Amino acid sequence: MGWLLVLLSLALPLVEGEPGEVGGCQRFVEIEDQPYVASLQKIAEGHVCTATLITTRWLLTAAQCIVDREGQPLPAADYFVLMGSSNFTNQIALKVGQRGWPDLFVVHPMFKIEMTLDYDLGLIRLQSKLVLSRRVSYVPLPDDIIPGEILYSLNCTVAGWGKIKGKSPKKARTLVKLHLRLVDTPNCSQSLQRQLRGHVHLCSFQDKILCGGDTGSALICHDVQVGVASWCMMCADRRPGVYARVDTQLAWLLQVISGAPPVLPAAALCGAWTLAAAALSWR
Repeated sequence: MGWLLVLLSLALPLVEGEPGEVGGCQRFVEIEDQPYVASLQKIAEGHVCTATLITTRWLLTAAQCIVDREGQPLPAADYFVLMGSSNFTNQIALKVGQRGWPDLFVVHPMFKIEMTLDYDLGLIRLQSKLVLSRRVSYVPLPDDIIPGEILYSLNCTVAGWGKIKGKSPKKARTLVKLHLRLVDTPNCSQSLQRQLRGHVHLCSFQDKILCGGDTGSALICHDVQVGVASWCMMCADRRPGVYARVDTQLAWLLQVISGAPPVLPAAALCGAWTLAAAALSWR
């Protein structure tokens, strides 16, 4: 997605610090700590973005990870997802991982390739269900929109496989988790000099933040995913990181999952799910 970063003069936050520690907040973590985290990889090229499993066949990521220059979905067959491993540069770890093969990319219909990357949400459908285990599981989602006064009071985390500065090998990709708190949208807009909207964006502010490969990571607050890592200003420290808000887009998620076309070569679906039925049985 280098074209998008150049176009916007934006990049995700860069993790700095000594190996095994990120900004003094959290050491590298094992996949059992974040079993819903997946690596979206392009065949023959490697890690592109982070994603999270939300059902046994659907993953949530950032829209910018799965679109071309015109904002249209890329060919899903050119990618795969890897779950169940915290370090996918380790060949032994790769053997215990579980691969999934996408057959459909879906981009939020209001996603905009512009300075604020509004509605930066994308869905990945797999050809077949993943097998759940202590290393592979789906992330809990909110039941409803979370009021701001509650959301900003919660302790949150974000995890991904972004670039790491320091003594780590140049191509190392080890799962890292940071602890953070959210800041209100007006203060975030002022700091970034961008007009953000509270029902579309969330912001975090901490000394060290994730970057380069962490796009699409889950923002977890009170054990549910409330956001998707979207962008920051030039990988700068001490500047807010911006997330696409998930809890305000639950209706879209359910609608896509319940109304997506059948997986080929299935002949037909018995009938269309209603949104209410999907809310009960989508996993």
